[in-house]
Amino acid sequence: IQIVGEKRDVAPAALAAAEIGDNVVGALVEVEGEITERKSSYFYLDDGSEEARVYLKAGALIESGQIAVGQTVRVVGIVGGRNGQYQLLPRRAADIVPVANDGKGDIALYSDPVNKERDLAETYLTATAGGLTSILIGLMARARGALVFGFLKRLGAIALVLIRRKV
Repeated sequence: IQIVGEKRDVAPAALAAAEIGDNVVGALVEVEGEITERKSSYFYLDDGSEEARVYLKAGALIESGQIAVGQTVRVVGIVGGRNGQYQLLPRRAADIVPVANDGKGDIALYSDPVNKERDLAETYLTATAGGLTSILIGLMARARGALVFGFLKRLGAIALVLIRRKV
């Protein structure tokens, strides 16, 4: 490996959504517009010329829970194509920036992978603890059931003896 220069930040090309096509696939671009539709892993951004699809990759650690329809945002990402449709792929949470506070609150995105991993670990630990608790309760109920069944069996035997004595 030979170092030929210093690391430079690459400035994204500011484009309109209508300009996204074959000629910019793989390029780093910036599009600003209003969110018109939101799904779990993508949303549509309308800049007035056309809508651009913004896909949130799982590896980018971007939480979409606070992204709301009607917000105006600036998105920086790499243009990619999938199934004949072009989409913008943000690299990290910092690539999605609210342009104006329009009363819907700031976009709360994970920019720190450590916090995301800690939240996931807490979720899995909680689920595991709940599962183990359910198993223990089930085992205790089964053991109690055997005790209750044994008690009822003895009680039935005593009742049978008492009934036979009266006859």
